[in-house]
Amino acid sequence: MALPRRYMSKSSDKPSFWCINTSDRNVCLSDLAITIPAGRHWDLLDSKRFTFTIEQLKASMKSGSIYKKRDKIKIGKGQPQIASLPKRVVSEYPIHVRPRSAVIVEDPQFDELIPSDQSYAEEMAREFDQFDEELK
Repeated sequence: MALPRRYMSKSSDKPSFWCINTSDRNVCLSDLAITIPAGRHWDLLDSKRFTFTIEQLKASMKSGSIYKKRDKIKIGKGQPQIASLPKRVVSEYPIHVRPRSAVIVEDPQFDELIPSDQSYAEEMAREFDQFDEELK
């Protein structure tokens, strides 16, 4: 019994049976004893990797694990075409950003609060004398 035409590859005489995992999890096809990784696609009739017969695949499609997991995998007749994503375009116009801080911090100097060296020395001498008198 031959595989239906919709599962045959148009490009070559060799039949192909592509199984595509469209989910984000690994899918186990238990009756075929394989696990298809998430997002991968495999030709199950590829003689280099698998030894499945067309009858095994048909039985799995009718009532086996391919039928049970039909919401997670897709079956195709040819190798899937990978869609290319659009490339990111760099804008010709730069993005204007403000400086780090919009607030200008001013550090005012109050000269009347800063004592001169002479007045500071006199004040320290007075405090030392008061401390010295308290100890006596």
